[in-house]
Amino acid sequence: MPTLSPPSRGYPIPPNEEERLQEILGYDCPDGPAQASLNRICLLAQSLFNVPIALVTLIGRDEQKFLAKCGVDADGTPRKDAFCTYAILDDEVLIVSDATRDARFSENPLVTGDMHIRFYAGAPLIVRPGIRLGTLCIIDTKPREFSKEEASRLQMLATVAINELRRRRVTLNLKRQQELSAQTARMTKVGSWIWDVRTKSLVWSEET
Repeated sequence: MPTLSPPSRGYPIPPNEEERLQEILGYDCPDGPAQASLNRICLLAQSLFNVPIALVTLIGRDEQKFLAKCGVDADGTPRKDAFCTYAILDDEVLIVSDATRDARFSENPLVTGDMHIRFYAGAPLIVRPGIRLGTLCIIDTKPREFSKEEASRLQMLATVAINELRRRRVTLNLKRQQELSAQTARMTKVGSWIWDVRTKSLVWSEET
């Protein structure tokens, strides 16, 4: 288990938090095909584990964002309430068999409120050693056990999700390079100008 920074915000924070948040910037971007693929992964997890809710999440500085989801309408939660906040602290799947009996979550509004979370299992999305962006997680409204074999299958699905996120990042980088190239091309076409003191006017040269 890694050494954690003091829980100054009421929850544990990874020691490499700023590096992790910087890494997230490369993955949090709109991408239709990636969104569809991640949603299919959620649907597969929902069916495979027979749960009402499956999510692909990113844990930002203060919020948890749902990159893909099935079984919920919300687009995210405050980080302080997110079970995934704890799942990104380690490489192993975080399993909460009954949230009402877990001191970390028993008073959580997602447990005591309308969402009524009882069971949670979250596999961290690991992009490189020590850097966990969020999770692929499954949720149930009733307590249940989760075997090592099931945890292994959830981890495998998380690997598929990470591969899709990497493709999403490549797409974003390519888009940024294309925008930079276009901007550079426009700049090279801007002509020069001269201030004519006699006429008090600008004289523009022809664009190249």
